[in-house]
Amino acid sequence: MLTHAGQPSGLPLVVTLSTREHLDMGTLDDELASQLGRITNRLVRIIENLPHVGRVHVNRWGDGGSHFHLWFFARTARLTHVLGSPAAEWDGILPPGPDDVWRADLHTVATKLANWGGTPSMGRST
Repeated sequence: MLTHAGQPSGLPLVVTLSTREHLDMGTLDDELASQLGRITNRLVRIIENLPHVGRVHVNRWGDGGSHFHLWFFARTARLTHVLGSPAAEWDGILPPGPDDVWRADLHTVATKLANWGGTPSMGRST
């Protein structure tokens, strides 16, 4: 499942990929691990093709729980002082972007990902 926080933040796009079942990175069987790799690669390609995104940082955090979350942080293109630093840190520092651009980006990501067999719906994370 691909979710978002429900509102724009300091980066152009921040989405989270999670499993439907309670699993963790080391417990994925080979088929799920293969699917994760393909979906991750597709998401990076889709997001990095948005005109105002320069790079996507992919991160996994979580200690002590078996619920898989993989974060995708889209770094703003041509924002030179962010280059080389963790995009997640800048997400809380930079002012939120325009709501209409954020929604259009979410729609693009959901639609293009659905072309590979998913359902075009971006859920809000809870």
